Amino acid sequence: METHQIHEMMEGVIPTTEDGIRRKTYIYRAMILVIVVVSFLMLSNEGQGESSSLKISQNPPLRPERQIDTSFQFAWVTQTGVHVTKPANQSSIEVAATAAVYTYAFNQGSRLVYLLVRYMRNDTFIRVANTITVGIFNSDEFPSDFPEYSPVELECKWRRMVVTAGNLLCGQDGQFDPEFGEMNLLVQDFAEALVKFVLPLDVVNNIIAAYNSSRTTWDLHPSNYITYFRQGTATWFAATSKSAYETGGMNICSNARPCITEIDLRRNIKTRDVPLFDILNTVYNFERWNMTGNISICAW
Repeated sequence: METHQIHEMMEGVIPTTEDGIRRKTYIYRAMILVIVVVSFLMLSNEGQGESSSLKISQNPPLRPERQIDTSFQFAWVTQTGVHVTKPANQSSIEVAATAAVYTYAFNQGSRLVYLLVRYMRNDTFIRVANTITVGIFNSDEFPSDFPEYSPVELECKWRRMVVTAGNLLCGQDGQFDPEFGEMNLLVQDFAEALVKFVLPLDVVNNIIAAYNSSRTTWDLHPSNYITYFRQGTATWFAATSKSAYETGGMNICSNARPCITEIDLRRNIKTRDVPLFDILNTVYNFERWNMTGNISICAW
C-alpha cells in the first residue's frame, strides 16, 4: 500500500483536533512500520527460497536420475540346455539380463544355471523352476532395475536372485568383480536361494543338523547353516579359490594345499564331512557324485 493511499484513507476517519492529529500521526507511523516489516519478510522469504534451491542442486541424490531401460534379454534353462524361447509344456528357469549386459556375459550366466541343475532329480529341478528366477546386471547398474527389487516388491527380491556381470566375467571388459576372481557369486547365491525357498523342510533340517555336527570339522566353522551350505556348494563345484579362513578349509586338501580338481574337492568333503557330502550329492547330483559340473570360478 502506497503512503499517499494511507494518508487519504485516514483523512475521513481521524478527527482534526490537536489530540486527533497526534493520534493520527501515531497511526500513520505504525502503518509505515508495518509496511517496512512486511516488505523485509517478503524479501527474506525469497532469499531463503533461492538458498534452498542452491542447496538441492549442490547435493544431488545418491542415485542419479536416469531413464531406466525396461527391456531385458531373456533365456530359459531346462535340464537339457538353454533356450531362447520359453519351452512349451516343460518346466524352465527364467534368466533375464538388462539390455546393457554383454551377450557373452548373458550367455555365460545362462549356461552356468544349466550346469548347476542338469544332474538334479527332476522333481527338485521342477521346484527350482517354479520358485526362483535369475537376473544379471552390469556393474554400473542396480538390482532395483529389476521389478522384483523395486521398493514396493522388496519382500519378493530373493525370488529373483541377481548377480553382476562383472563377477561372471571375472572383471573383464571393464566390468567390476566384487570378488576379484576368487568366488563365483551366482553359484553361492543359487545355493542360498535353494535353502530359503526351494528345498523341502526335511532337507533343510538335514543341513542344519550337518552344520551343528561339524563344529569341530572345519578349520573355521561357518557362521550359520546357510553360509555352511553356500560354502559347501561353491566347493562342490570348484567355484572358489578363497583362503581356508573364508572357506573353513573345505577347499584345502592334504598337506594344507588347495585341492586341484573338482573330484578332489568332493573327495575332501566326503572324507571330512560325510553329512554335508551326502546332502550336496543328493541335491545337485541325484547321488552321482562323480558327474562333475565343470563350472570353476570364471570359465565354464
